[in-house]
Amino acid sequence: AASLKFMLVGAGLLYVLAGLVRRLRGHWNWILAYLYFERVPLAGSLMLVALAYLGVAGPATTRNLLITDRWHQLLILSYLVFLAAYLCSFTGMLIWRLGRYRFGVRRIGYQRLRKYRRSLQTVPFWVLVLPMLLALFKRTLLGSGAAAAMILLGGLLGWLSLQVIELLREKIVDWYRLHRSGPNAVQKLAQTLGSGYYNANTGQAHRGHAMALVTMGFLGIIYLAGYWQLNPKSPLFEVPPFAYVLGLHMILTSLLSGATFFIDRYRIPLLTAITLYSALVYNTTRTDHYFSLYREVLPAPAIAEAVSARLALADSSADSSGKGIVTLVCASGGGIQAAAWTARVLTGLQESIGPAFPRSIQLISATSGGSVGTLYYLAAFDPHRGLPTRPELLPEVIDAASASSLEASAWGIIYPDLLRIVFPFIDMDLDRAWALEQAWRRQLKPLWAQADPQKPEARLPMLSDWMRRTGQGVLPGVVLNATVVESGQQLALSTVDYPASDSSTTILFDRTFHRVYGDSADLSMVSAARLSATFPYVTPVARARYAGGGEGPLLPSWHIADGGYFDNQGVMAAVEWVQAVLKTPGLRARIGKILILQIMAFPDHQQMPSPENGNGWLSALIGPVQGIVNVRTSTQVARSELELQLLKDAYPGKIETVTLSPAEGDPPLSWHLSQNDIAQLRAAWVQLGDGTGVARIREMFNPAETK
Repeated sequence: AASLKFMLVGAGLLYVLAGLVRRLRGHWNWILAYLYFERVPLAGSLMLVALAYLGVAGPATTRNLLITDRWHQLLILSYLVFLAAYLCSFTGMLIWRLGRYRFGVRRIGYQRLRKYRRSLQTVPFWVLVLPMLLALFKRTLLGSGAAAAMILLGGLLGWLSLQVIELLREKIVDWYRLHRSGPNAVQKLAQTLGSGYYNANTGQAHRGHAMALVTMGFLGIIYLAGYWQLNPKSPLFEVPPFAYVLGLHMILTSLLSGATFFIDRYRIPLLTAITLYSALVYNTTRTDHYFSLYREVLPAPAIAEAVSARLALADSSADSSGKGIVTLVCASGGGIQAAAWTARVLTGLQESIGPAFPRSIQLISATSGGSVGTLYYLAAFDPHRGLPTRPELLPEVIDAASASSLEASAWGIIYPDLLRIVFPFIDMDLDRAWALEQAWRRQLKPLWAQADPQKPEARLPMLSDWMRRTGQGVLPGVVLNATVVESGQQLALSTVDYPASDSSTTILFDRTFHRVYGDSADLSMVSAARLSATFPYVTPVARARYAGGGEGPLLPSWHIADGGYFDNQGVMAAVEWVQAVLKTPGLRARIGKILILQIMAFPDHQQMPSPENGNGWLSALIGPVQGIVNVRTSTQVARSELELQLLKDAYPGKIETVTLSPAEGDPPLSWHLSQNDIAQLRAAWVQLGDGTGVARIREMFNPAETK
């Protein structure tokens, strides 16, 4: 019965389509031409509909974008949805009205449809608005009454804005008419641009462009206000990440619609124009992204020195033999999910076990989001006691690691990065990476200040600060893993100096930060975390330069990318640490058990997926790319498991490995967590607290209590 209904519906649609084709016979050349000229407004319209769908039924990353839990967030998004839909319908209508002048093609059905032209703009507008508003209503955490009120208020503000735009257009046109003593600047510009801009019959610019100029001016004021009001260094208020998506949508719709209206007359493809412009900008201006190095002469402490100092401080943790227990933490990558989970596991184990656990940590090797969580956790360490200052500071570590920074990255995309493209000759040091760092700095400052209120320095931690503390034993060794783009090799942003490679150590620790950039180079720890967490395209790959244009030894021109490309689990640094330390006789005798704790940000989905029907040609099309993407993770996991097993075989009874990961969930791979995501992480840790992994760790530190 279902198949019969499907066939009947399909036959009906084919009949209607056939009738439409017959009625439009002889017009297809013009129809196809206008579809081409309208490609930007059409693409913008489809994008709005797609965003509405993905916000409800898409992956966690897109679903989170539409979540609102405060009234002003829903109000702002509703308002911007109205503006974005208006812009798509207005630009499409403008191209349809002026296309015959600009492109020399017949305007389809203009005389017949002229009296309906307002409806022709209004109907597409509501077709675009309603799905998005329904999606916002479905995804909001506000009550239905409050949500409906905010959506209606946002729509009312949008309608009032359109009335203001129309009023300004009328006032400007009237003013030009009253004060015109000859051709004004607008008319001269329109005449220079030619047909479609200038009406030779009236000697004036076409009226539609006046409306376009006023609309762009109105939106430009909102855009410029956002540059200062939303600056991530000190924002007056925050808007949801989806507001920046809508802002970028409106900017691209405006710029590309204007560009195609101009170049389509000369039959220049948009992609060709963009390619030529990009080549011009690339070859004539500075397009690279940078991270800043500072001058500070302080060599990294040797592993033996750091371990000895840390063991002297950690005398409260020992195994059954009386020797010190050593914990090596490997924190995996995975965006804000990894940052929040790393912070929650480390603080949770400290709350469960006590001071013995943080004091036993000799090394934290972190990658990508795990590096950000590590940054917040270690910033809370007391510089005298070697563990977080006080228990009540631990929830603040979790809150800082869970705080969204996607808004800052989005601000960087639509402001400094976009301005660098549109105005390439303006030398700007700001970019989306700078914006992301500002968001992390705002979260880091309270932790850093509370950890040691008496410390004289007001600056946030530098690599040299943490190297000094590592050498004193009050901070564990830290390796934030990054990747060199040009060679594909690892770059270890390390506070300890690994031994030089020899025949038995074939992994790479010749490429630590100071061996690459020299002992006189220093780096902000926030920048180090950013380099390790250079999430593809959200954060740009960057190369080094001295801060403030300072001078120093010649720096390599390598670009640094996310550490997850090379070692997303952070295991290799731990393996090298064990090799180096256990080959030192004096240290080996002082170390009891070595716990290698793997903090994995995502549930274990290494099992083979259940058999399903194939996707035919779609699998053939995307299969190779999908395989390349998936094999990066699977091979790294397999390599890490093999390395750890070989290490355990080399030192029987010496090494224990524990992996802690959420049992379930579909977290986003971005820099934004919803309140529901945060609650799921909290519940996942509570569930793990009763599991075998945490129980094994407790038994190592408190064997008497677990018997």
